[in-house]
Amino acid sequence: MGTILLVSSCGQVSGPTDAEISRESFIATYSDLRLATLASSDGDMGTATRDSILDANGVSADQLLAFATVHGPDAEYMREIWIAVGARMDGESLDSAATPDVASAQRDGTNR
Repeated sequence: MGTILLVSSCGQVSGPTDAEISRESFIATYSDLRLATLASSDGDMGTATRDSILDANGVSADQLLAFATVHGPDAEYMREIWIAVGARMDGESLDSAATPDVASAQRDGTNR
């Protein structure tokens, strides 16, 4: 649910919208957006900050929403995503936060 709320607040931005982003791109972008929100005094990072983060990650708001829409029904996969997001926000490596099957997929270069 948090994904949909944050992504929905991203609004329309320019950039590619038809290509699905990778797991790692979603984790990095969502983490950066969440950290910026937490760092703001009023819980609103502002449009310029949001757009800068999306741009720096090469991701559009539509791509974040599409990722959440596609993968949202897979509760186990999304649980792994949120563990990785939390770990990234805490400065841990993704491999240390991932469950064994996700860590092996990362090493093999495969994504769900």
